[in-house]
Amino acid sequence: MSTVDTLVAALADTSGKIESTVTLYTTTGSSTAWLQLPLQIVTPPVENTLPPGTNWAGFMAAYTAAAPGSVIRLANEPLHIMSQLQGTKPVKIRGSGPQSKLIWDYNEFQTSNPIWIGFGDGNTVVDGFEISDLEYEHIRTNTAARGLAISIYNGSKNTTIRNIRFTNITSDCVIVRNEGSLQPDTNPNWKVLDGVNVIGCTANEWYESFFNIHEGSCSNVVVANNSCYVSQGHPDHSVSRPYATIINIEESKYPGLVENVTIANNVFNSNLGSVNPVDWTDSIGLSIRQNDNPDLRYTRIYVTGNTYTNWNHNCQVVTINGQPSTLFPGPAYIYILKNTFQWGGNSPTVRIAPFGNTGDLIVLGDNDIWYQKDKPLNVPVLYDDQYDPNHLVTFTQVPVNTLHGV
Repeated sequence: MSTVDTLVAALADTSGKIESTVTLYTTTGSSTAWLQLPLQIVTPPVENTLPPGTNWAGFMAAYTAAAPGSVIRLANEPLHIMSQLQGTKPVKIRGSGPQSKLIWDYNEFQTSNPIWIGFGDGNTVVDGFEISDLEYEHIRTNTAARGLAISIYNGSKNTTIRNIRFTNITSDCVIVRNEGSLQPDTNPNWKVLDGVNVIGCTANEWYESFFNIHEGSCSNVVVANNSCYVSQGHPDHSVSRPYATIINIEESKYPGLVENVTIANNVFNSNLGSVNPVDWTDSIGLSIRQNDNPDLRYTRIYVTGNTYTNWNHNCQVVTINGQPSTLFPGPAYIYILKNTFQWGGNSPTVRIAPFGNTGDLIVLGDNDIWYQKDKPLNVPVLYDDQYDPNHLVTFTQVPVNTLHGV
């Protein structure tokens, strides 16, 4: 019997059951050899394509009924969010065409958090939630309310936000928030926030941040191949001006270890100030900072291949208090390589004011850095040691950056 015949017979012998291995036999004369191979039969996910005219109640009914791992395809038309979508099980929500669209209007549904992912039922981690291939718009008419477009919380793994067209977002497009880092309960599922992928999205206007790591621990984060443009901040100028990408564990009650973060091959263009000059002030392209939370650690942060254009600060790596972490001891490793930082404000295009802890390493290398020579404060790179007077941090500009003074 040939090897192919043997394989067919072996599969036929399973009688429709999924087996973990299949054994192949071959016979030559009186000798028989065998090879045991792993066998996995992959069943495609169940798909439910919503019919045209499905409203939010119909969508929520489909989501409630969906099995973990299944796909819900929205109709090729707008769908208004009328209650919170609580992503507590791994379902994949996808558009079905160019008109597939989620709309949140504060005048219709008053919340600051229309879509959030995580928590689960406390017994399992939400592993594999996805939103992809659709537009997501916030309505700004007749309201100054702010809403987070997508919040990713603890109790989640391998969350994917892919090919979303964010439009007129009234706060952050994607925010990462682990409020379970120091939960007193013993259930480890509450503490997990691992695997966040924001891939291939576009953003046309947001008020605060495109991507924000804001609270507690998280790991294995990828923000890649996104293209974003912003021209105005929130009309209430007490609200922070727009950021592109920010890592800032602000609240001391949610300390954390942030590790294995890659921000790569994105384009973040600002035309801030074209509508109101105030919007440009304090706008930041890349911000990695420690605000009023001393107990945190950033390590293995990679920022590479990005373009940040026309932010007041194109790049900041700064700290306020620079205290070493007791909960998460160890050095910080931050690599900012092969990016383009174009133009910038009266402050330095790139400002490094490091954490001030023994063993910290910050590498700023092989970047294209543009600056305006006629503005005395706008040196291309300012190394500010006010938080590290003893120079405990290793800061290097190797490979050498290319400077463009105009």
